[in-house]
Amino acid sequence: MDSSVVCRSGRSGWRGQGKGPWRLALALLACSPAPPTTPPAAAVQRLYAAAAAGDCAAARDALGGELRARVAQQGTCDPLFEELSRHPLEHVVATQVDGRNRAAQLVRIRLRGRTTDTIIRVQAEGAQWKIFSL
Repeated sequence: MDSSVVCRSGRSGWRGQGKGPWRLALALLACSPAPPTTPPAAAVQRLYAAAAAGDCAAARDALGGELRARVAQQGTCDPLFEELSRHPLEHVVATQVDGRNRAAQLVRIRLRGRTTDTIIRVQAEGAQWKIFSL
């Protein structure tokens, strides 16, 4: 079986040819998308800013996976915005790698009116961090 893979970026290309799954694995690693250039906390800040502005499209853009699908299925961001407006974002406390999945980050935030911090899980999706759990 020939595992020929072509990976092209804006400036250069990579071509791997050969047999075996290891060639395909190397090609996939070489062709994986670039990591986000913004910090993981940026997704959380985008979501709270979108909620404050009432911008449903921007809010959905900050969400990933099942969370984005759930909001899209509802057809409105009103329930999400109502929940987020009860306790607005004060500031990001810290960010760390999720011990269960190294591709995910845990963003610890302080919300107005709350005495304990909240943890939000984000993952890279394409070139942006997206919120996968609130």
